[in-house]
Amino acid sequence: MAKESVIVIGGGVAGIGAAVRLLRQGYKVTLVERRGFLGGRAYSYNKTDAPPLDNGLHVTLGCYNYYLDLLKTLDAEDPIEFQKEFAIVYRGCLNGKSVNTTVKALPLPAPWHLFFALLRTPEFSLKDVAYACRMGGALWQRHRVAANVTVTQWLDQLKQPTILRELFWQPITHAALNRHVDFASAKLLAEVLFRTFLKQRRLSAIGIFKKNLSNVHGRPAERFIRHNGGSLILKQGIRKLLMGSRGIEGLITDDGQQLRADYYISAVPHYRFMDWVDEEMQRCWPESKSFAALGTSAIINIYLRYTDKPLADPFVCLLGSQVEWVFDVSSLSDSKYLLSFTISDANRYLEKTTEELANLAHVALRSLFPTSCPEKYDKAWVTKERRATMEHTPENEQYRPGVDTPFSNLLLAGDWTHTGLPCTLEGATQSGYCAADRLIEQTKGITTR
Repeated sequence: MAKESVIVIGGGVAGIGAAVRLLRQGYKVTLVERRGFLGGRAYSYNKTDAPPLDNGLHVTLGCYNYYLDLLKTLDAEDPIEFQKEFAIVYRGCLNGKSVNTTVKALPLPAPWHLFFALLRTPEFSLKDVAYACRMGGALWQRHRVAANVTVTQWLDQLKQPTILRELFWQPITHAALNRHVDFASAKLLAEVLFRTFLKQRRLSAIGIFKKNLSNVHGRPAERFIRHNGGSLILKQGIRKLLMGSRGIEGLITDDGQQLRADYYISAVPHYRFMDWVDEEMQRCWPESKSFAALGTSAIINIYLRYTDKPLADPFVCLLGSQVEWVFDVSSLSDSKYLLSFTISDANRYLEKTTEELANLAHVALRSLFPTSCPEKYDKAWVTKERRATMEHTPENEQYRPGVDTPFSNLLLAGDWTHTGLPCTLEGATQSGYCAADRLIEQTKGITTR
């Protein structure tokens, strides 16, 4: 007696999570991915003149329970180095004043670890810290944050001082939600802050990958799926979902093949799913046409190679700069000194050339580290993830679907679905697990010959 067959469409983190969870429960799983490798929008690539590079700089947090569980299942061999305590180094200029400071948590239970970290930061007055405590109180009642409120409006309601906004809340918002505070969803940010800072001290620690992303979850997932009896169909996109009286009756691949299973999990981004939303689907599922409203927001990563060491810290938040973060990723490549710069909410920079973006990053670094940063960089590479995330605005939250669809044998996964989190590795994994768990629940006690 065998359990049901399942086709998972999409080999990103959400699809990997769903496939792995189902395989562990004995389902017959086939994962279909249009590219020749797994990883989705979190992968690494090689160029003839470049070291192995990630398509974007991804970090993890101690509160990434779903994603860390997935890596453990994949036996990913300790690919992440976590801070002992949450800490961010800041350099830059705020309101005409130079800033060179570090917010570092103390080894105390949450949230006191952060309270005393802020209290010890010279830029924050006692009054500023008191307002941060007001934010903490609001996070415990985060269910009361209105769905239509932006981060800026929420910070106004909580009377957060300018220094707290610019040094703490705004950089976190841009990194987590990939949107400016004037447009980002306050409800999403509240959930991120609560999970990160208020539950346990270890959950706020930032984790940096020690390996390229493809070696963290992409290749380990391929090995796991094959070793556990699953099937992989790579370099094959899905052109159409075949609908029938009993739900989804099959798939048509790009080369015209038909694939059939008992159940289907779509784990593709919303803009890929929209390729399948035709008139027939809209009649059965009117809400599906609204997925296009979710939009997309870009992230740009700029890699600069230097001949001398330009940065003493693992990563730095650059204040008052168009480039928001810089990470030392030398350990991920053969290059002696390689830095990765990140621009979030980067749609307005997409048309800039590699040279323009490289100069933007280098000038920002040189202005803040004039003594340690060399006058010139040796080599530059740029990755533009044009559709890195959906647009995390308050308006768009209403369009994020749940795991269920009007078709009894089709479930949804993907970081764009209604996870309560922004589009992150954690949100993607959570969505894949939830889709798999819903399928297991639906088929409990059902077997096929």
